[in-house]
Amino acid sequence: QSDLNAARTTLALFKTAPGGRASVPIVAPISGVVQDRERSQGEVLDADAQLMTIVNLDNVIVEAAITERDVSRVRAGSLVKVRVDGVPNREFAGRVSTISTQINPETRSLTARAFLQNNGALRPGMFARGQVVTNYGGTRVLVPAEAVQDFEGKKTVFMPADEANAFLKREVEVGPTESGQTVIKSGLKPNEKIVVKGAFMVKAQAMKAELGHSH
Repeated sequence: QSDLNAARTTLALFKTAPGGRASVPIVAPISGVVQDRERSQGEVLDADAQLMTIVNLDNVIVEAAITERDVSRVRAGSLVKVRVDGVPNREFAGRVSTISTQINPETRSLTARAFLQNNGALRPGMFARGQVVTNYGGTRVLVPAEAVQDFEGKKTVFMPADEANAFLKREVEVGPTESGQTVIKSGLKPNEKIVVKGAFMVKAQAMKAELGHSH
């Protein structure tokens, strides 16, 4: 009888008629879309039961590995520009929010996290390529290491000439090489076309041409 009276009191609080049914609105803490629904209609629930998972994709977090040598150049608030294959011809911008404090001993890198304005285009788990804009003195040019050749004692890259099957050599000043990418300190501008695959063969042809001129 005591349990029955307690149940009637509870139903009365929900403003239901005797023998009727109570409808209790459940308000989500955020707006978004339902990703998972863990419960079914008519199921008896505990007070702390999880009903569903709601995801809001207006903003997403991107995680990036920052190499040990670049740690001093990246800080919270740095501008991040990101592209993904799944959303071509579009660039997403955000700011670095946090940077991990411990170097990963296997990759020698830190994890930086940045918030991106999304508007529903990006999905969790997508692979992204991005840039962190720093203020350490200009844009850094990276090229595949195989594009840089030793020619007459100087670091050189080869560039397509206006004539077919002709190439120009360009002396460059290089920085460190990591993960197959070489830093070009000077001698090459962003977006200039260079020879990557076959650069060694172009070098060999250029050496033959130099020998021919010497005779």
